[in-house]
Amino acid sequence: MSPPTVLYIVSRFPSVTETFIVNEWLALARRFHMEIAALRRSGEAPIHPESRRALGRVRYLGAPGPGLLTAHLGWLARRPRTYLSVLAALLRQAVRLSPRQAAKELVVFLQAPRLARSAAREGIAHVHAHFAGHPATAAWIVNRLSGIPFSFTAHANDLFVNPPLIERKATDARFVIAISEYNRRVLLGLCPSSDHVEVVHCGVDLERHEWRGLGGRDPDLVVCVASLSAKKGHAHLLEALPRLAARRPGIVLELVGDGPERERILARAGELGVADRVRLLGARSSEDVRAKLAEARVFALPSVRLPSGRMEGIPVALMEAMATGVPVVATRLSGIPELVRDGDTGLLVEPGDASGLVAALTSLLDDDALAAGLAVRARRLVEDSFSLTGETERLGDLVAESIARGSG
Repeated sequence: MSPPTVLYIVSRFPSVTETFIVNEWLALARRFHMEIAALRRSGEAPIHPESRRALGRVRYLGAPGPGLLTAHLGWLARRPRTYLSVLAALLRQAVRLSPRQAAKELVVFLQAPRLARSAAREGIAHVHAHFAGHPATAAWIVNRLSGIPFSFTAHANDLFVNPPLIERKATDARFVIAISEYNRRVLLGLCPSSDHVEVVHCGVDLERHEWRGLGGRDPDLVVCVASLSAKKGHAHLLEALPRLAARRPGIVLELVGDGPERERILARAGELGVADRVRLLGARSSEDVRAKLAEARVFALPSVRLPSGRMEGIPVALMEAMATGVPVVATRLSGIPELVRDGDTGLLVEPGDASGLVAALTSLLDDDALAAGLAVRARRLVEDSFSLTGETERLGDLVAESIARGSG
C-alpha cells in the first residue's frame, strides 16, 4: 500500500534561508509521499544540496499556464457559496492590510483554486503550509474548496506583523504549529478559540552536525550565520568589535549570509576602523556552514526587534552552532531564551546592547571552562528538544492523525 500524499506550501523556492523547511520535508518523505508548491520562484540558485534534491518536485502557483480560469469557474459552479465566501473574507480583511500585502493575498486567491483542483485530482491527503501569512492563506483556500485538511506552521514575521485572516485560518486548520512556547502564546492571544496549537520546533540533523570540542578551533574567530538584514542585529556586533579588539588584538568576525544590509555593514565597519577584521563570506552551502562552525570559537547572533515589529522566531543557525559545540551569544527576544538559556546553554544579552555583547563575548573567548560547559549542555538540549528526527516524528504523528480523520 502506497503512503498518503502530503503537500507542502511555501512562500518561495529555493530559499537559502529556509533550508530547515526542506530538511523537514525530506525527513517526512520517509513516512509520506511528499510534494511541494511554492507561491513563487525565488530566482536564487539552489545553493544547498537539500534544495537541489527537492527542486524537481516543486510546482509554482504563480507559473502561467492553462486551467486558471477553468478552475475558478469550476469551483464557482460546484461550490458557489463556499467560493464566494472565501472571496468575501479576503476582501473584508484587505482593508486592515497594507496595499502590498492585500495585493499578495488576492494573487494567492487567483492561483489557489487551480492548486485545489489538482490536489483533489491527485488525492492529496493533507496540506501543510510554512508561514502563517500567504502560504497559509493558500492552504486555507485549498481546504475550503476541496475539503482537504490543512495545517500551518507560524514562524516569526508571519505571526508578529499583522497576519492576514489568522483567526479564521487557525480555527479551520486541523492543527497549528508554533515553533516556540512564545509563539504559542502569541497565537492563543490572537486566536483565543483555537484549541489545537502545538509546539513543534524546527530541528537540526544531528548526524550531519557532529560535535567538536574547543580544541583545534581558532581562538579569535567569532562567526555569525544569518541573512544580512536589519533584524539580525549585525550593527550592534560591529559596534562591539573595536572594544573586543582592544582586549584581543587577533579578533576576527566572519559573517556568513547575504542580504540588503551588506553595503551598510561594510560602510559601518570602515567607520569603526574594523574593516580589516570583518569578513563577509556571502551565502554558503550547508556543507560550508558546517565547516565554518567547526572553526569558530564563538557564535554570535545579536537579533533585535524592528520598529515594524519584525523579529526572529528561534533561528535555526543557533541550533546548528549549539549542535556542533560552538558556545553561543544571543539576545533575550521572542523564543530565543527557550533555546539559549542564559548561563546554562549559552549567554544572553539585551537586544541592541553592544556593551553586553562585549562582556558576553569576552567571557566566552577568555574562559575555556565556561565555554566548554555551556557547549556541552547546549548540545544536550538540542538532542533532547531540537533534533530533526524527534521534531519531524511529532509533526508526522499530527499529520497522520489528520489523515486518519479524513476530509472535511
